[in-house]
Amino acid sequence: MLYEAMKWLVEWLLTTYQCECGNTTISEKNIDIIWAAWNTVNFDIMCSKCGKHWMIKSQLLMVDLNQVAEVKHSIEAVKDKLKTNSISDKEIVNLSKDLKEEKINVSDLFN
Repeated sequence: MLYEAMKWLVEWLLTTYQCECGNTTISEKNIDIIWAAWNTVNFDIMCSKCGKHWMIKSQLLMVDLNQVAEVKHSIEAVKDKLKTNSISDKEIVNLSKDLKEEKINVSDLFN
């Protein structure tokens, strides 16, 4: 695991930790790195107030930001298509009325 990533994880744990007892402050001496290999690290965190231990497993994922941008663009395109091809509530009510007046079942439209 990259040293910078592990350091960031420890800093994140120091700022976001909250025990069941209500304690929200720990120091680096309360965090033990149990195991680290490749992209995974396991932490043992001990509450400085009640002494309870917490096991945290974290994995680092490498992401190509270009791929993220492409996926985001694709999602936006799908959202736009859904907006333009959507049916309003009023259209659904009108369709229902028309089908009832003509005594037509929805399945008749597809046969």
